[in-house]
Amino acid sequence: MNRLTECLARFCRDNILREKWLIAPSLRVGYQWLDNVARGGQPVVNVRVRTLRALAFELAQPVLLERGLRFLSNREGVLLTGIIFSRLREGGRGYILSLEPEISLLQKIYSTLSDMRLAGLDQEKLPPELFEVEAKGRELSVILGGYLEELKKRRLADYTDILELGAGQAAKGRLASGRDFVVLLPEDMEFRAVEKAFLDSLPADSRSTGHLRWTR
Repeated sequence: MNRLTECLARFCRDNILREKWLIAPSLRVGYQWLDNVARGGQPVVNVRVRTLRALAFELAQPVLLERGLRFLSNREGVLLTGIIFSRLREGGRGYILSLEPEISLLQKIYSTLSDMRLAGLDQEKLPPELFEVEAKGRELSVILGGYLEELKKRRLADYTDILELGAGQAAKGRLASGRDFVVLLPEDMEFRAVEKAFLDSLPADSRSTGHLRWTR
């Protein structure tokens, strides 16, 4: 067994009946971890594999319905980026805006917008001087502003919104509901700023220790 498998097996042995939520990069990877534990002879009782995205959605869903919001898929995100890019491009030439709006470019821009959002950045926190080419930073800031405006106007919520809405619900105790559970986080998993904030909003007494630990 590797260290992760050993620690997961030990936790399952010491907390047989307690409900355990194992956070994994994907369901496939999570079930592979559990298979490795089971093959080592330790039953994996009451372990549920969860992805961070699915857990956030579970919490945010009631708020989405209440506010009439719809989740923005990656495909829609790229299309929305194309609309914003084309509109800004009509205003004249620029660094990024001088390029042809090919699908590969729009995908890269949308990925950058998503990364900035998950890092907790907005227009005010995105100084152009952070970029090697300041013109690029200025244009990305404008594109980000247009993206946020379109989300609001079209009543859409992206992954960052889902995490923030889910964190708000978790902070209100909407997750625990009297259940005795623990969230297991492999310590080598990496999370962005907004994802960390979501994890920090989960009940304090659900946080595990050891190689499978709560990380801040």
